[in-house]
Amino acid sequence: MPLSIDQMREQQEEQGYITGQVTVSLSTLMSVDFEGCLDIFSDELTGTEALMDVMYKPVSVAGEYIVIEVVGDASAILETEDEPTL
Repeated sequence: MPLSIDQMREQQEEQGYITGQVTVSLSTLMSVDFEGCLDIFSDELTGTEALMDVMYKPVSVAGEYIVIEVVGDASAILETEDEPTL
């Protein structure tokens, strides 16, 4: 489940970035290129593909699934969320 906007905002304000773990199947990762992997990591962590400066490292493997620690800058996501609606 992706982080909530409040969780992202709190982490971004405290650390300057957000971090969390995502679980992705190996077959999913093998079906996309590098940019596709970064988009998957972003979407799993934030619910969007807008996470910037993404860094990642594998944490564990469970069968076909890889747990990956993802770190990135969510400021673009939070700016979009803070824009007033008309």
